Amino acid sequence: MKVVVNKKIIIFLSLSSLLFFIFFLIGFYNYLHPNLKEFEIINVVEKDNSLYLNFSASPNSIEYKITCEDENNNVVYETKSDENIVKLNDFYEENGKKYMFTVTAFNKKSESLLATNTYLYTSKDATISSNNEHYTNSAIYNLNIDGDANEYKLEMYYEGNILGTLEVNDNVLAIPTSIFDNLSGKVILKLKNRNDRITSTFNLYINTPVVGNINITNLLDVNTLDYSDLDIEYTGGINATKVTVNLYNQGQLESSFSEDNINGYIKIPANMLRDDVTYNLELVASYKDFYEVSKKDNVSITILPKENVKPVYTDKNFTYIKKGSSVRLISDTNKAIIYYTLDGKEPTEESNLYEGPITINEDVTIKAKAYKKYNYESEVTSFDFKVGEKNLVVYLSPSNQGENYGIKSAGYTTEKQVMNKLTDYLEKYLKDHNVKVYRNRPNGNINLWLSESNYVKSDLHLAIHSNGSELHDTHGMEIYVDNASSKSYSIASNIYHNLYSIYPNKDNTSDRGIKYANKSLGEANDSFHKNATLIEIAYHDDYNDAKWIVDNKEEIAKNIGDSILNFYQVE
Repeated sequence: MKVVVNKKIIIFLSLSSLLFFIFFLIGFYNYLHPNLKEFEIINVVEKDNSLYLNFSASPNSIEYKITCEDENNNVVYETKSDENIVKLNDFYEENGKKYMFTVTAFNKKSESLLATNTYLYTSKDATISSNNEHYTNSAIYNLNIDGDANEYKLEMYYEGNILGTLEVNDNVLAIPTSIFDNLSGKVILKLKNRNDRITSTFNLYINTPVVGNINITNLLDVNTLDYSDLDIEYTGGINATKVTVNLYNQGQLESSFSEDNINGYIKIPANMLRDDVTYNLELVASYKDFYEVSKKDNVSITILPKENVKPVYTDKNFTYIKKGSSVRLISDTNKAIIYYTLDGKEPTEESNLYEGPITINEDVTIKAKAYKKYNYESEVTSFDFKVGEKNLVVYLSPSNQGENYGIKSAGYTTEKQVMNKLTDYLEKYLKDHNVKVYRNRPNGNINLWLSESNYVKSDLHLAIHSNGSELHDTHGMEIYVDNASSKSYSIASNIYHNLYSIYPNKDNTSDRGIKYANKSLGEANDSFHKNATLIEIAYHDDYNDAKWIVDNKEEIAKNIGDSILNFYQVE
């Protein structure tokens, strides 16, 4: 029997199947990746003794966030809902004030979409004035009410039980305090409108101790602090049972911490803070949870960015070292803790704790890392110690910048002239200790000097300069290496700290330390020399710095020379 195949039908069925499959894939993709759709806020209405916010639904949303701000852009109310008709529980307005509602929709991918509009709501109901006193000591307590208070009522509650109800028909309601006889603590006043909806509440405190003023004593109005635990000292707060610290970031409460022990001191753990943030710190002294009658003090604090712990360096050369030598491991970060290994593994806080000099009797690789609480750990530094001796070769490269003029009244001529004169002393001092010294030619260039330095196989390439600032308002010294893992980091650190110890113009800005050139300086570039560093001895456009260099060239040269001799163990 011969079967006749209708090609048109086959093609039709194939195309239909393909289209069905494509539509299925599109539908399945949309199911897995639901997109939010635009929606709008409709109104705020009163219904069933409550306020409701209505907005159109956004397809594919799983949750809405409702935010209300007052006229000063302060968030006064916030809630979440999975419905587009939201009962505004515990939203109490002030008469005549304007409030702006915004709504944000979220889908299951945590994507968000704001409603296309905001909704401005103006309170028309009467409300209890915020200017009322929270304490009463007289036979009659006059409660002030804002707005048209006709046909309202006031309910009074104590510990969840109603004490009584008073009719309200005026803007001042006289409350006999005999209602509160034998009570102690918080009485909640609730004002209700004609529809029995609560329009506002107010807390009245009966026979409650008055909290005294509180003052922060160890922080100024503006403080810049390292990232760590924060100690707060204070005075006052008499009768308070609790002290609370509130940390506000850009007007929003970010974290809060309380202590029941009122002893003039409170510690905020560092994990409650974020680095590189400015906070408004509010200290609150309160009796129980009666926050309306608490006393407060405020300061502004800026938490500095967490720092990287400075890398570890040594006080002895590690490319060759005398057998039996003691080696120190050092980090310039104060109170840093150093861990090290001797087996080539990366150091951790479980490795050997550095507690004192290490004796080198054979070839060994020391890897070290420095740690400090609340800081980023240093990078690993590796030292390949080789036991042996070698005649030291140093290449000195004083500045050839003849157009960099210094302070004439201090006797400083040009950077080229003064640095070369200083290098004359350094060259002689090193040669007197049998160091093989090579030196650049001032009319040459960096490429030539580095080529010569590598050709003679120098152990150290030292560029010697003085510094200048754009506004001629800087002083101090600094020394450059290529990066934190450069072999020159150790010798540079030794030279710097030894020389800075005799620098006379010390202050908070003069100790400029070890700087990283990151390939920007030819004579402090690991790609061009294995062990090169460039020192900026001081600023020739600062009078005191320039005067110190001019008057102490030989002493400075000897100080640098001693650092080199000690590091390379030259007798």
